[in-house]
Amino acid sequence: MTITKLNTKRSARGVRGLVVVEPGALASLLGDTEGPAHTTWDTSNDERPNRAWKTWKGRVTFFSNILDSLNELLTPKSTAPDFDLLSDFFSIDQAQSPQLNRRPKKPGEPNDKPPFSPPPPTPRWYRLNGRPGGFTIADSSSPPTEVGSFLRVSVAYDLPSGNPLKAWSKFDFDFKGKNGRLKFTGDGAIVKAKAGNIMEIEVIKQDFQVTATGFDINRDLFVRIDEASGDEDKGEE
Repeated sequence: MTITKLNTKRSARGVRGLVVVEPGALASLLGDTEGPAHTTWDTSNDERPNRAWKTWKGRVTFFSNILDSLNELLTPKSTAPDFDLLSDFFSIDQAQSPQLNRRPKKPGEPNDKPPFSPPPPTPRWYRLNGRPGGFTIADSSSPPTEVGSFLRVSVAYDLPSGNPLKAWSKFDFDFKGKNGRLKFTGDGAIVKAKAGNIMEIEVIKQDFQVTATGFDINRDLFVRIDEASGDEDKGEE
């Protein structure tokens, strides 16, 4: 009797093998696991083999896969790299492949595109300088600082990924706290705490300067500065 639905792995193509089971205990066990069509050895239907056999499923599985196991055992391991192994899944850049035909250049047409020049950065009237355990925000002198201007400063400890401001915690620091760890000094500006990590700076002199210290010197600070009107924060005292 030939068992027709026991297929080997695709990697075994080109290899022929034959398993012959002589009459005896093994043949009886495998016969008890065959279905009505006698095309496979099935371990899911255990009502019939359980009547006469114990711990039989492992033995049936072993003989079902014996050709694959022998093929793997007898096939020498490949030590050379196979550069075409994933060619069906990933494209490979072919340096020698024909290039697309380009339109011939017209007389007087430049050969190369002009180099790209990024636009110059927009100057700001304030500057931010870091310092151990804090930072300083001061007048940049170009363009001139307008008295009465407002800056909204949001601060948090920096993170490798994600938004540091959303991850701020009052256990990091608190502008409205009274533990005395944070200190603010300066001249020409009025500083108000608007939230635990947000402060507002009102400029009353052109050459203003505000320094904040007392942060953890072992951590990097993330400082965001936005120009504000002053009216939008009246209700946040």
